[in-house]
Amino acid sequence: MELEKDESGFYFGTTSIGYVLAIILVIIPVCILVVMKVLSMWVGVGIGIVGSIVLCTLFYPLMLCWVIMLYYMVQAEELPGKNKVLTVLEWQLQAARHRERAEQWTRPYRARRASRQMHPIHDFLFIYYRNKPSHLEVWHPGFGVGLEEAPLGETFKETHYQVVDGITTLDTTRMTDSTRHRLEMALRLCQTVRNRPPAFGCFGMHEWAMVYRGDTDGEVRHGERLPLRLSQEATDAYVRSRPIQCSHFDAFRFFSPGAKAFNRIQLTKDARLENEQCGCLHTNMDLYKLATHCMPWVGSELLWQCFEYAVSARQLDMQASPYDCSSLGFDPVKVETPAGKLEYERRQRELSEAARPLRDELIARLERVLVRSSPVQRTEATNTVRS
Repeated sequence: MELEKDESGFYFGTTSIGYVLAIILVIIPVCILVVMKVLSMWVGVGIGIVGSIVLCTLFYPLMLCWVIMLYYMVQAEELPGKNKVLTVLEWQLQAARHRERAEQWTRPYRARRASRQMHPIHDFLFIYYRNKPSHLEVWHPGFGVGLEEAPLGETFKETHYQVVDGITTLDTTRMTDSTRHRLEMALRLCQTVRNRPPAFGCFGMHEWAMVYRGDTDGEVRHGERLPLRLSQEATDAYVRSRPIQCSHFDAFRFFSPGAKAFNRIQLTKDARLENEQCGCLHTNMDLYKLATHCMPWVGSELLWQCFEYAVSARQLDMQASPYDCSSLGFDPVKVETPAGKLEYERRQRELSEAARPLRDELIARLERVLVRSSPVQRTEATNTVRS
């Protein structure tokens, strides 16, 4: 549970309770005494002000407890240590549905790989992000969900799961230090990106910079599968025509040697947290990568949502690139034209908005997991099991 504070610095709900208590226990009794002429008006005003302040100060911890108690009465599922339990039929149905939708992507990928073919748009999600098809197909409930009759084994591995009273759940006491560090870094990156305002207007120039002088500096990355829409000379001229505003290091590092100087910032891996922002297509696409790194803790439902989002982002990424994707059924977004720039920015803004709830959910789930996996919580849980 994450409580928020109002503009006065007090937690939401406590001031309202304080006003009610002050009116009932101080203001009304003082008014009665003034009317009965036991107290003068100015003495009553003074007692009312001082009494209200003192009462609210003394009762503030109690009022905060009431707020928390009322919260958990309404949101009982948020109680620490309380797991939602799925029956065997419920979780097996969810697992089957997840595998079915995942196989709509993994089976064609396996077939292409077996025939040594490649889809430059869709296969990127398996090759670049290095998440095996089998990992996308398997279903995990996520932290805080228990499963009936789910034995430990190939799917629910003992390294992550425990069985207590017939209910299988993820066990944070089994989390290694390296896993916790990985989750903490993912959380920190997500929080940093969320709190930074988005920047638009890059127009997908990173893909153009990757093929700059491809006929002299090196090969065109997808040249064997997709032709360029423009000639190499025209492509190079467009790259030189405007500053590049790329903020994503993992895109910048693939720039051709001659194009890196055109970027407004010389990005480095160590300065990633200083530059990542939520308007960037690749930063938002990387939500899928972060979700894969945080499995099984964040659950397959969120992983799948991030995968579907990454598909949409990758499509725009390649449509706005210098490649001709018409053979794949995708019309170009001609960012070298004014109309193309407007279309790219419109869709970029839409994708940025669509990424927001995914990032918020990933942050919320990581916070819940990491709180329960803190050294104090892990020690207490271990002592409880031993006792």
